[in-house]
Amino acid sequence: MSGQPLVLVGEVIKPHGLAGEFSVKVHVDSPDFFAHVPRLYLRRSPGDRPRPVAVTSWRMHNARLLLRLDQIQGRDEVEQIRGAELLARPEDLPDRSEDDIFIHELIGMRVLLPSGKQLGRIESVNTGTGAGVGQEIWSIRAESGQEVLFPAHQDFVLEADRATATVCIDPPPGLLELYLGEEG
Repeated sequence: MSGQPLVLVGEVIKPHGLAGEFSVKVHVDSPDFFAHVPRLYLRRSPGDRPRPVAVTSWRMHNARLLLRLDQIQGRDEVEQIRGAELLARPEDLPDRSEDDIFIHELIGMRVLLPSGKQLGRIESVNTGTGAGVGQEIWSIRAESGQEVLFPAHQDFVLEADRATATVCIDPPPGLLELYLGEEG
């Protein structure tokens, strides 16, 4: 493994069928990433040592990614890894342009409003692979301590800068008032 920390690319949700296939909460832009990554690392809980695994098959089913790994056989073994993290080495991630930001890099970024005022920091990113497929939602911890759930749609994200670890957003009308009252 490289010296850099592994990157979260997915999470095991639940078994699908009896043969060891399972659905995945995806943390990468494209599910076909799993067809090209040479090796993944499976970690059952944050303190555990990640173990290397290989993807033996992947497919989309009802807007959900289904995976099968070389070391997981049958529904019972999938149940034992439910909630586990799927990680990848940074060097195995797809090439990107200067402007591309991986989801894991958003965590901790400062969030600014068009006025330049700091709203807060991004605490987590939900890629919407559950019922609301395709909608990325950022959980922003406001300076006041309140949580703001922000739909990270291209119309509302004005700029993201990896170098300064900042994101400038223009929330839809009423969103900040909904979470922060009249402070927005």
